[in-house]
Amino acid sequence: MIKKRHLLWMIVMIVMTFLLTWIGAWWFHRQHFQGFELRLTAIETTLGKTNIDSLTTDDVKIEALRNELHKTDQELRKDFNVFIWGIPVTLIGIIGLFFSAYRAALEYAEENLKGEEALLRESTRIAILPANSTFAAVHLKKLGFTKRILTDVSKVKKEDNVDVYFMDNEGGTLTEDDVKAVVKSMPEKAVLVTFKLNIPRDVDNPNTSAANFRSQIYGNLMSAIRYQKML
Repeated sequence: MIKKRHLLWMIVMIVMTFLLTWIGAWWFHRQHFQGFELRLTAIETTLGKTNIDSLTTDDVKIEALRNELHKTDQELRKDFNVFIWGIPVTLIGIIGLFFSAYRAALEYAEENLKGEEALLRESTRIAILPANSTFAAVHLKKLGFTKRILTDVSKVKKEDNVDVYFMDNEGGTLTEDDVKAVVKSMPEKAVLVTFKLNIPRDVDNPNTSAANFRSQIYGNLMSAIRYQKML
């Protein structure tokens, strides 16, 4: 969907298009019509003082000129209307086409992102600690992570076929020493995400991140998974 700021910019561009076009039209009118109208008025004033029965050859020429000027006036006014409405409508069409393409690109990117995230959720192997965790097991299932196992800190080892370790400290049973033990024992290319459990400062491992709120869990997990895929 188009974001509010993009829609606002679109409205501003349309308004500015109309404003600039009307300014240009006013200038066009002033430059091209003013002198023409003055000449036409002068001729009409002269003709108004002439008796139609006493028209001479010169008078006929003036009448012909008047008709020609009137015809030119109509043509110029027609061009003027085209100028006023044609340019804004064309520009609005171009702007609309641009935003349609922009919106289509956004929707395409969003669909690709959703597809990528779904694939990552379905393929990532997650080990949940501790084994008696109730919140994480249910929550990660709701988030769409299908490959989940329950394990304990003492069972983590280098040979584990695990991509992500998720330490759920909702119950307050895990400690920072447990974090150190997992980081030391987990596979080299695995990543660790903790919940309500800080990463000790003396743990020098970039493959770790901590979430303090439930709303942060999904974002931290997806970031950790993408990082893990690059290892």
